[in-house]
Amino acid sequence: MRKTTRSLLKSLLPFLPSLLCSPVWAGVLYVSPQAKPNASCSAADPCSLVQARERARALLPAATGDVIVQLSGGVYEMNAAFTLDARDAGRPGVHMVYQAAPGQIPILSGGRPVVGWTLFDEDRDIWCARVPTGLRTRQIYVNEVRAVRARGQTDPGGFVKTGTGFRTSGNLDFLMGARNAEVVSRLTWKEFRCPVDSVSGEEIRMAEPCWSQSQADVSMPLNRISWFENAYSLLDEEGEWYLDDSCGRLYYKPRAADNMLTARVVAPVLESLLIARGTADHPLANLRISGLTFAYSTWMLPSTGVGYPDLQSTYMYGDDGYGGDKIPSSVAFWFADSLVLEDNAFRAMGGNGPALEAGCRHDRISGNRIADISGNGLHIGNITANPRDIRERVEGITVDNNSVARIGQEYHGACGIFVGYVAETRVLHNDISEVPYTGISLGWGWGRPANMKNNEVAYNHVHHHMNTLADGGGIYTLGSQPGTRIHHNFVHDQAHDYGALYPDQGSSYLRWDSNVVQGVRQWFFMSNGGMYGNAIFGNYSDTRSAVIVGIECQVDSNHVVSDGEWPSGALDIIAEAGLEMRFREESQPTGFLSARGGKAKGALAIPGTDPALFKTAPQRGRWRWVAPARARNLLGAAIAP
Repeated sequence: MRKTTRSLLKSLLPFLPSLLCSPVWAGVLYVSPQAKPNASCSAADPCSLVQARERARALLPAATGDVIVQLSGGVYEMNAAFTLDARDAGRPGVHMVYQAAPGQIPILSGGRPVVGWTLFDEDRDIWCARVPTGLRTRQIYVNEVRAVRARGQTDPGGFVKTGTGFRTSGNLDFLMGARNAEVVSRLTWKEFRCPVDSVSGEEIRMAEPCWSQSQADVSMPLNRISWFENAYSLLDEEGEWYLDDSCGRLYYKPRAADNMLTARVVAPVLESLLIARGTADHPLANLRISGLTFAYSTWMLPSTGVGYPDLQSTYMYGDDGYGGDKIPSSVAFWFADSLVLEDNAFRAMGGNGPALEAGCRHDRISGNRIADISGNGLHIGNITANPRDIRERVEGITVDNNSVARIGQEYHGACGIFVGYVAETRVLHNDISEVPYTGISLGWGWGRPANMKNNEVAYNHVHHHMNTLADGGGIYTLGSQPGTRIHHNFVHDQAHDYGALYPDQGSSYLRWDSNVVQGVRQWFFMSNGGMYGNAIFGNYSDTRSAVIVGIECQVDSNHVVSDGEWPSGALDIIAEAGLEMRFREESQPTGFLSARGGKAKGALAIPGTDPALFKTAPQRGRWRWVAPARARNLLGAAIAP
């Protein structure tokens, strides 16, 4: 018997290599940023990301288990976007997986290091580095900190609007010879950006078509200058920069902490990092991306005559006035079915954060960290109300346990999470903070009929939002959405007026219940009579101020508290809102509830903290919100970052 077995094995040896390389095999393909050409994709001989993709495509059709591409740590400096399509689709029971190696951080970067800094103007402390002629970017990062494009004073006076731009009796020498200077104009919830086309005498002529598009809404056009941006003469504050792409010189005025002889400076040059596009007939199904970091992208359209004629939520004016193009996402998916995007990091992006575009269904975006984004943090769906092909609809999406912070860094009308025309979509347990405009925006169309229904926004922690613009909220809705429920959210510290909970035009048949609102001027704002059948009940707030105007709306059992005496029901909502326990980072608390009166011996942890940090927690008492800095002072080193 043993002799027969040995003979059989011996007879199979010549075929063993082909068996091991058969597409039936499902295992791991190893990737490294230091890959050699024609590598085997083994652990000992890792290959490039593109090589691994091609090998994975060969394995997928007959694979009996997941096909995994595992990326080792390091920076993958990309020359073009990494692309996926229907050839990269898995199937039920077989996933196409791109993941980080255990304990490692692979960074897919669209940036280029900038080195060789020398002191250019000693009196003004301006440094200069040579870059390739024609390098184009709208951002640079110095020691991981986003620098500020050179800008002038806020609200300069003496400018009068004309048919083609502005006129002034003042001095325009600072714009003479400037390439790609811009006018930024802030108005309520909009912030236009339009390039200067030419300067002649006292006249500023604005670039087209940006100027005409920015006049599309006659009630709220670009009609004033909030500041000028992007001219060398404006380089006068620490942390500002200016790029002269015609001669390949990048200028920077360092912050006090910057040593330009050792500073790490990165200029983003790619607009797209990952583009994954299935089709209606062949969706990109069963793809999982886990543990990767996407960083350093830009978006150059505003530097052209198109500019950025802002409409709302990173959409720009189109021919119909309800939204044309939008800020693109450098990580975007079309017709992705059963996609899982989990535990990734998205940072230093010059457009929107990750996006699910037309045709995405049954996808999950979970446990990601999104920060330092020029536009929206997350962008789900689109504003095509009723596509001719119903397969283009976005449905069945779950967005949960994502940390979203410091978005809208360049385009201040951005939202933490934007959700357009969707159905059966759930936004749960996210933590959203440091947002210049709205925290979560759901819906579109200002009452236009669309396929929006059965959505859910629940257990989110939205705070420190509306920090720059006005007329938005913590959770903001548009359009009729039968079966949609917004509940068990904790919203606090909204900077501008209007409601923390804000159903705007056309918002109908929504249920708003069991939310807690604190530290805002109006807890609820529904001012338009064209909204029907909404139910607002069982919510808690520390202010009575609210506007509720609607037709056949139910308003009942909403609670107003004073002196921070939150009842147990409100405390339960606060404790459950935000990231679930396994997604919380112990070293990055966002705050906590502290007992008043000095008798408490502990604190009740809430989203962003881990209760294990605290030895005791009082069961009763009067509670108040404590900001992060104050929290660290009170608890000391135990929760220091």
